[in-house]
Amino acid sequence: MMWIGSWTADSIVLSAVLSAAAIGCFVLAFYPERKPETSKLSQDHQESEGQSKEQALKETFVQAVSMRRHDYMNDIQLLMGYLQLKKYDKLKDFVEILKDRATQESHMFRWGIPDLIIHMYTLGALSRKLQLTVESDEDVQLHKLPLDSGYVASRIMGLTDMFEQIAVEGHASNQLTVAVYVENAELFAVYEYEGEYETEALHRLAGGFLDQHDKRLGTSLQWDEHEGWLTVTMRVPLTA
Repeated sequence: MMWIGSWTADSIVLSAVLSAAAIGCFVLAFYPERKPETSKLSQDHQESEGQSKEQALKETFVQAVSMRRHDYMNDIQLLMGYLQLKKYDKLKDFVEILKDRATQESHMFRWGIPDLIIHMYTLGALSRKLQLTVESDEDVQLHKLPLDSGYVASRIMGLTDMFEQIAVEGHASNQLTVAVYVENAELFAVYEYEGEYETEALHRLAGGFLDQHDKRLGTSLQWDEHEGWLTVTMRVPLTA
């Protein structure tokens, strides 16, 4: 059996399969059941509505996991093809791609905010308008930062959804990379989009993205727009 770095071909295949399974098990195990805050008069109605949303979210997530499983099976078939054809150079490069992908997914799952993790994972798996890549360091655990976790999640998800809305469907080359990191007592979320997008929709959505609450917290956005390329940097100061 040929070794590639410290990995054998068998361990590569096994790792891909286990990664797909582990991601689904992790989120389903740790995703908390949310109980909406209600008054007595509207409790039954709101509980029913909350349960419906919860069920819809879980069904969407299951679809995303199923899609990822399909992707992993395709990856395994490609790996086996390289092995059978003894194309070891291509095999090595492809293994590095898989390792990087697994590493970044692992880092994202350390954010500690289930709603945000599920949202990003699901969008990355199911979007028909863009390909999403999430980059984050291993030590970034958003739920442990001196910030409101719900606020952080809503802002990151909001910007990500904005790119999903403005992306022009039918262009397979549309790429969105979201890098999340902490630097100089600030949380950064940097969005780099390359591809086709609707300029008018961008300007309409961007103009009203930040509200007075954002401004009170010191949240800021920097926009850099070029032909076929858009970069948005969100900065959120950490509280004392």
